Amino acid sequence: MRRSVLFILLLSLSVPGFAVMSREPQAIYDSDDVVELHETLYDKHSREKIDGVVESYSDSGVLLQELVCVDGRPHGITKEYYDSGALKSEISYRHGLYDGLSKFYYETGGLEFEVPSRNDLVHGTMIRYNQDGSIASQECYVDGVLQEE
Repeated sequence: MRRSVLFILLLSLSVPGFAVMSREPQAIYDSDDVVELHETLYDKHSREKIDGVVESYSDSGVLLQELVCVDGRPHGITKEYYDSGALKSEISYRHGLYDGLSKFYYETGGLEFEVPSRNDLVHGTMIRYNQDGSIASQECYVDGVLQEE
């Protein structure tokens, strides 16, 4: 146990970005208090880069989006919701770029798409599901380019 804690501590100090990725957001911002400039989000009042979660709501008060930001850029899993409150998507970001496995859902709750990405490009097998959960289609991408079957 002690050895694994030491390993994680050393990893966080030696791997660039590891400590940034693992820290918890520090604040919650209303989207009305955020401004974007050169693909970076800033607090409209303090003019500091956003470091926390930006929440967007519908006119009726339903949460539509939770955008996790570190140093003013999307980083981590951003969640979007339907007007009904059901989860619409989980989009994976790393330092402002699409990176990781993003998931999109039917309003009924079933998985609709899985889209793997790396460095802002689709990379891996994108899977589309039918509403019954069966696979509708699969497409393989390498660095954003659809591969021939």
